[in-house]
Amino acid sequence: VYKQLQQIKTLPLQALRYCKGKPCVNSYADGTSQAIPIEIGAVGNNWFEVVSGLQVGDRVQLAAQ
Repeated sequence: VYKQLQQIKTLPLQALRYCKGKPCVNSYADGTSQAIPIEIGAVGNNWFEVVSGLQVGDRVQLAAQ
């Protein structure tokens, strides 16, 4: 074990986008979608940590596979 993380916000990698070269997600609220800049931390095989930019419960769009 390299590092144990507790109580972190994570999202699937399918939600991660890059807007003008910086990480962001498409947030969905009130019937509209907008790009939200985020700061990412740890990254796993299929997830990433959201350090800032989103709150627990915010809705985001995933990319189609």
